Amino acid sequence: MGFARAQPILRATKWEFGHKAGSHFEPNIAQCDMAKARVTFRTVRVAEGDWKILADYPDAEQREITGFASKVDADAWINGDRKIAWLRSQGYAK
Repeated sequence: MGFARAQPILRATKWEFGHKAGSHFEPNIAQCDMAKARVTFRTVRVAEGDWKILADYPDAEQREITGFASKVDADAWINGDRKIAWLRSQGYAK
């Protein structure tokens, strides 16, 4: 007659392994919404030598980026590093 071995009860949770809220195990809702949001940019001529960019956010108010002398300047902003810097300042990019 043998002895039945007691099986250990494993109750480890993700918290015991050092994972935090917002990790890949439990995504933060705000981070998920930000990742899905897509900002679209459009150049608009206001007057001769005065251009602006309209930034459209889903479910949010449209924003204006002003101070461009030409469409070429506005397009350079959209296609360059300044757009990424602006998105970061608005909380839409990392």
